[in-house]
Amino acid sequence: MQSKAKKVNVRFTSSRDKFASRAGHRVRTPTEGAVCDWLVGGGLAHRHGEEIFVVKSTSNRSPMLFIPDILLAEHIQKDGKAIVIETLHTFSPKHGGMRSFAAFCQQYRDQYFTILVAGKSQLASVHRRTCDVQVALESLSTLKAILS
Repeated sequence: MQSKAKKVNVRFTSSRDKFASRAGHRVRTPTEGAVCDWLVGGGLAHRHGEEIFVVKSTSNRSPMLFIPDILLAEHIQKDGKAIVIETLHTFSPKHGGMRSFAAFCQQYRDQYFTILVAGKSQLASVHRRTCDVQVALESLSTLKAILS
């Protein structure tokens, strides 16, 4: 009996040695670095790209991997949920980053409060209901009210 192999879409992460935040954390993009620096400045403990989640595509239900950019420390919660911050530096629909993030937001909404940080122009291309909150990179200070 032959088994049919399932196609798995994988989001490969670029080397975290490419960029470093001012705090010395290894990050994938300058946007992630800016958020990291803001979190460090506010004394908010967090980690980068350490967890891997298997999510199902919202279009065809095929499994994909999602690796959150930033996960806040366990004691920092919103509405009783752990907080994930995903950053969007450039909008590239072919690479599936937003698809896997949207699937994560939908499938883990009971456990994680999700925040997307991107420039105002990138946020204009993302559906408002993709995650719990969208924050413009140009207005990172608004995170303070969300996280308190």
